[in-house]
Amino acid sequence: MTKRRTHHRYDRHLLRVGLTLSLPVLPIGAAYAQTIGTQQATAPGPSSTATAVTDVNEAIVVTGARGVRRSVASSSTPIDVVTSKDLRSTGKSGLQEALSDLLPSFALPSQAGGNISSIVRTATIRGLDSDQVLVLVNGKRRHVSSVVNVSGTVNTGSQAVDLNLIPIAAIDHIEILRDGAAAQYGSDAIAGVINIILKSGDHGGSAYASSGIYGEGDGITWQTDDDIGFKLGQDGFIHLSYEGVRQDHTGRALTSTLPYYYAGDPRNSLPHRVTYSGYGQPEQRTQSIAVNLEKPITPGITFYGFGTYAHNEGVQWENFRQPAANDAVLAIFPNGYQPREDITQDDVSATVGFKGADLFGWKWDLSSTYGRNYANIQTLNTVNSTYGVNSPTQFRDGAWEATEITNDFDVTRAFNLPVLAAPLNVAAGLEQRIDSYRIIAGEPSSYLNGGVPILTGPNAGKFLNTPGAQSQAGFLPSQTANLWRNNVGGYIDLETKLLPQWQVGAAGRFEHYDDFGNNKIGKVSTRYEVTKWLALRGAISNGFRAPSLGEEGYQAQNTSFYKGVPYNSVNLPVYSAGAQALGAQALRPETSIDYSAGFVLKPMHRMTVTVDGYQIGIANRIVESGYIGLSPGGTLDPGVASLLKGIGVEGVGAARYFLNGARTRTRGLDIVADYRSDFQNYGRVLWTAGLNLNETQILGLSTLARSTVFGTQVLDKTAQHNLTETNPKNNLALGINYTLGRLNIVLREHRWGSLVATSTVTGGDSFLSPHWTTDLDAGYMVLQRLRVSIGAQNLFNAYPDRTNSLNFSSNTFNGAQIYNANSPYGISGGFYYIHANYNF
Repeated sequence: MTKRRTHHRYDRHLLRVGLTLSLPVLPIGAAYAQTIGTQQATAPGPSSTATAVTDVNEAIVVTGARGVRRSVASSSTPIDVVTSKDLRSTGKSGLQEALSDLLPSFALPSQAGGNISSIVRTATIRGLDSDQVLVLVNGKRRHVSSVVNVSGTVNTGSQAVDLNLIPIAAIDHIEILRDGAAAQYGSDAIAGVINIILKSGDHGGSAYASSGIYGEGDGITWQTDDDIGFKLGQDGFIHLSYEGVRQDHTGRALTSTLPYYYAGDPRNSLPHRVTYSGYGQPEQRTQSIAVNLEKPITPGITFYGFGTYAHNEGVQWENFRQPAANDAVLAIFPNGYQPREDITQDDVSATVGFKGADLFGWKWDLSSTYGRNYANIQTLNTVNSTYGVNSPTQFRDGAWEATEITNDFDVTRAFNLPVLAAPLNVAAGLEQRIDSYRIIAGEPSSYLNGGVPILTGPNAGKFLNTPGAQSQAGFLPSQTANLWRNNVGGYIDLETKLLPQWQVGAAGRFEHYDDFGNNKIGKVSTRYEVTKWLALRGAISNGFRAPSLGEEGYQAQNTSFYKGVPYNSVNLPVYSAGAQALGAQALRPETSIDYSAGFVLKPMHRMTVTVDGYQIGIANRIVESGYIGLSPGGTLDPGVASLLKGIGVEGVGAARYFLNGARTRTRGLDIVADYRSDFQNYGRVLWTAGLNLNETQILGLSTLARSTVFGTQVLDKTAQHNLTETNPKNNLALGINYTLGRLNIVLREHRWGSLVATSTVTGGDSFLSPHWTTDLDAGYMVLQRLRVSIGAQNLFNAYPDRTNSLNFSSNTFNGAQIYNANSPYGISGGFYYIHANYNF
């Protein structure tokens, strides 16, 4: 059990010109991160080979085998390389959104969860949750967000890295390892590794600006980026980056069919009543900076440091509260009200270290990394109806905080052995990590029961109203948490060639957690070059993911809806008396076995095809339960409310908690192909295609998951379908990148596969059929260093299928929310933009 300390502690704007000089390309997997044309989007100066070569299959990467630099094509496991130019070519302002356009195996739902989880979204990779992928920056572990994804569907329960708090302006390229790598990099790397490499130029830079708008005339987005490099003496560098993003919200809801006023009130028949305006893209403001520096301090020792800081403000409008609702206070909001949830995040990460080339013949690297994410939560334009006419309309609900301190020592060395066809590369290292997670209480009025009954309507005088700020009640002192964990580990990673054409690798890792004990995992990989045009590759590994502290300690009270009628629900930590009374048990780590096999094919000059199949089996999978106490008919079992009231949680009708609920198996296939045509005076074309197929099956449920508590199966139909049905089972991406002189045109076609969302309460399903979307980016070098482009994401304004909202979900507010929010291409339609970028 994790250690727990005893003390708990926009109006509309005209679309304007913006700025991008990056040469747009379309990466799909490894083949996509390729450069066509003679113009360079990055400033002159030192840069990674991955961004300098014409063919990315020859790009040199460092992810996948510690201490070894190799080309993408020669890797024994599949690796994608995405450059900064690739990210810019998407027209997306956030890193997650850009990657979802570039990688078929990376899917980002429109809304991953409810409430704050709609703002801090999480992606899926190869059909698995984002917290089952390890994120590195310059090879060092990145800290997770303090926000736990709850009350949602896709990735429910995950506490992942918020990639959108890393400025795109700072990124040189990204290496994505699509294979289990926990033995090499540690916990979380069950589905793979994302390694973000920062810019390191010692001179030059760029200035970028962008603006765009949705076809409905809302969701205006502005973005400005700058980066610049300087020399530190004669042999060092410092590279600075800044990014600012302003994103307005979109609204795609219809008018609810619910009566707004009391029965018989003629105003119920009036059109254009207020409805749910937060159904779409949330409003956000983000500013972020990054620094990357390196300076030799002696002939054999180099000091380095890098870090990021981001300040984010997000706004999510919640379901409208009708004047006829029990929680209405007509003296304050005579025509009802729509609560607004705000999150303010401060996120910091800093790494310092020393490295050298000769420690008794070994290359060495000693570093320390600190990361912290602090999220302050407020609810505005709402009431605590139990305070009556004296209720505030703005509440400080509390805060979450997650921190991580990681200390690493790594060594590498190559040994020449006569029996081997290549040097034996040996990498080894030690790591210590200290994690913490806090929940901080809100102000008293955000959670207390003020003792005032319902003031108006047929229930006047009754105590049926719920205490706490509507939509997001504040965190009670009893709901605060202060959790921490310490773990240490060591690894060894070996790689060589037994024959000139046969490459083999093996890795092993041992970790000790002060709350989970010891864990041993390993990996073997191989690549055999049959001919110059065909190579076979594969790997077998087992992995490990400790429950995040957020999964262990998260606790919050929210307002949910059944056919427009609100009820309060609570998420309980597994160690709490309430959760244990409802059957909760201490969480155990997830364990996995990963198999992959494939081939690299070069059937003709300038053409590369990679095919990789995979199977990932996960035991003790951590999931969020269903709403215990909420029956399939939508009624609440009073026993749950009574039980929770006995432990100080009032006005709550249903509860959820995390559990080791299932044993799953994910199978899939990745196919990536590219072909480069040179038409001489008529230009050059990069043709690309990428396909991801994946399917997740539940092989078994735990005893707790199968059990029934207060008439509700703990892992109900909806919770089970969240694992197997809410991700696209296939994603096809096709691209044409055409360059002629100063002109560059990129055309992308995506086919997004089908998915299903299920409601336990109503028994209905919402089907999202396959859809095609088209992206287009056309740019021109108007000056030698200035490029201007116009483009569209979802050019033809495609929308997902409408849900049968009256029968499907308790959250569709009786017809107002008409689209499936799991849609991987959004629910806001087409987005149209203009960019410009100037290099200096």
